Amino acid sequence: MNEYLKKASQVVQNANLPSLASISLSHHSKAGSKFFNVVWKQTNYEITKARRFISPYEFAENDPNPIKKLPIFPIPYDGGLLEKVSPSRKLKASIKKQESTISKKEEFVLEIYSDSKITQTINLSTFDKHSSILADPYFSSLEWSGDEEKIVYVAEKKKPKNEGFFDRKVEPLLDDKTSKPEEKKNEGNDDKIDEKKDSKTVGDKFNYEENWGELLNDITNTVMVVVNLVEETVQILEKIPAGVCPAQPRWLNNNEIIFTGYNIEPFRLGLRVCECRPSNLYTIKVDDNSENAQQPFQEVKNVSDHSARVSPNGEFVIFIRRHLNTSGNMHRGPESLMLHDTKQRSVLELLPDHMLFMHGFSNQCWLSDNIHFVIANDKDGLKFAYILNSETGDIVKEIPCNVLYGVESDLIFLLNHELDSAGATLTVASFKQDQFNIFQEPPQKDSQISYGKLTDAHGVSSYYMLPTEIAKNPIPLVVFPHGGPHVMATNTFRFNAAAFVHLGYAVLLCNYRGSTGFGKENLEALPGNVGDMDIKDVQNFAEILLEKFENRFNKKQIFVFGGSHGGFIGAHLVGQYPDFYSAAALLNPVTDMSAMMMVTDIPDWTFVESGVPYEQGTIPSPEILAEMVKRSPIVHLKKVKAPVLLLVGGKDLRVPPSQSKSYYRLLRANGKTAKMLYYPEDSHPLLNIETDGDFFVNVLKWFYEHNRE
Repeated sequence: MNEYLKKASQVVQNANLPSLASISLSHHSKAGSKFFNVVWKQTNYEITKARRFISPYEFAENDPNPIKKLPIFPIPYDGGLLEKVSPSRKLKASIKKQESTISKKEEFVLEIYSDSKITQTINLSTFDKHSSILADPYFSSLEWSGDEEKIVYVAEKKKPKNEGFFDRKVEPLLDDKTSKPEEKKNEGNDDKIDEKKDSKTVGDKFNYEENWGELLNDITNTVMVVVNLVEETVQILEKIPAGVCPAQPRWLNNNEIIFTGYNIEPFRLGLRVCECRPSNLYTIKVDDNSENAQQPFQEVKNVSDHSARVSPNGEFVIFIRRHLNTSGNMHRGPESLMLHDTKQRSVLELLPDHMLFMHGFSNQCWLSDNIHFVIANDKDGLKFAYILNSETGDIVKEIPCNVLYGVESDLIFLLNHELDSAGATLTVASFKQDQFNIFQEPPQKDSQISYGKLTDAHGVSSYYMLPTEIAKNPIPLVVFPHGGPHVMATNTFRFNAAAFVHLGYAVLLCNYRGSTGFGKENLEALPGNVGDMDIKDVQNFAEILLEKFENRFNKKQIFVFGGSHGGFIGAHLVGQYPDFYSAAALLNPVTDMSAMMMVTDIPDWTFVESGVPYEQGTIPSPEILAEMVKRSPIVHLKKVKAPVLLLVGGKDLRVPPSQSKSYYRLLRANGKTAKMLYYPEDSHPLLNIETDGDFFVNVLKWFYEHNRE
């Protein structure tokens, strides 16, 4: 066992390949060439840290091999919390989070770099205008104005220093006949003294503040902040519409900003991977303090409008619109691509005949011609980059990819990192003579892994991975359904799947009806049928794979591994097909939807997926609770035979730890084999580096120990 665990730990480390963090082009170039740096991020479990490093590249379009990685060792890189290159590419803004050498408190510092030095430094914390600066994917932003004189970012609103009833120092009671001489000096200033004392609210110290849910739990109320680099001032934009939380600001011109306003009434729902939260776009003028400073960009009800991206000349804005149903929505569903003409004040839907699952845009989408832009879309188990012409609304180019990074200096960067990759490689699209030319870095393939695709009778596709070397004996299989449920398993590299294969397992990455990208009918079939349709679809794929490869798999070593809704499916599988699976490893699984409903950051999920209408304020009836229980894995618990390993994040707000705790107790009480690993400082995806490595090696150990041989 010790030798196996040592090998497993090394395999997990080696399988964790570098991922793309950022790309930046130099404004220096030579004839026919552009130079750029790719920042990679790689986890090092040995020291429980993620390292970043730079690989320099040259792009020479007329060269037979145009994408050239320069032959030097990676350069260690310690970037800021947020970074952005200016429109002219001559300056770079970097906001760093650090500990003050004087006060030892957290502070945020803005540094402006030229190509060779730091040209300006502003300690933003000394202005004491706001709390933490945000760097999440949903609210944050760091954007230069076109004249490069101002920068906008998003921060958490400064909280009042409320006091408890017993926090104040008690004033000594003085006899009326005795008073201190200095008190007389304050005559006439009593009102000012009392006003100062009462500037804090007494008794509100423990007021509850709602946050934006899983992995956004530090965000309650946001503010947009403009830094004037010429005057070195910091300004909070005050004229925000009532009842919204501002996010994702972008400059429309040198004095006007467009931003997303997420509705906060009647209460906040979890926002992460939930593109169904009511929101609209607004504009605000920076130097205008009148009531007309902000305006709705377009007044539309029952939509989620977000991710505004402004063309370089400020004349066009693309954004994502999701039409919402007032009786509840799947967290991810078909989206509309909208184009706004700021001069004509008109809004047009692009690609209305396409089913789009964009989820968001790259930081920079537009090319400098103000006509072409690029988006990503999920379709048929793959991810594609679409280059569009905004004048015609046509797709100019469709490029398969695993990751769309976006546009840098009129080059479109994409990442190729398939399931059998030994490392990520780049694809670059350049615009020349009215056409896009595609250039690819030579792929890096892992000779130990092969993969293929299966399609079921409903047109849904899943992927399988196999060791390339044919083993003498049948090999074990890991069934790996995705979470969500309305996301999609693509052919994009997964380090844990690669690690399984390197240790001799086959892996089945399962989609099912309800996954995105397989048509409207398949997508909408799942709500009201969870716990049945998704389970049968995943089991069907497992049986298709066994039949396809006949005697290649050991039927006494079939395991299931999944998280969140994938854990929900896994718990169902070992309950509904108790003789099929040897063991299960479930990461923060949903086990009882009725119990989860009142304590999760996404109560709407439990209603919608159960097929029950939802509005904020809905009080569940006994019938609704019964429907949720009926669809939950807990009803099949007594039939479970496979040993179950539960992997639980103590700070999970999405699927609270109580789900796994109650399931674990009931498994044990009913004589089942179960173990629970509890990570008190981690959340839903278990992404902390120490947690990530520890739980996965424990999964490998669990499967090694619990086969039916």
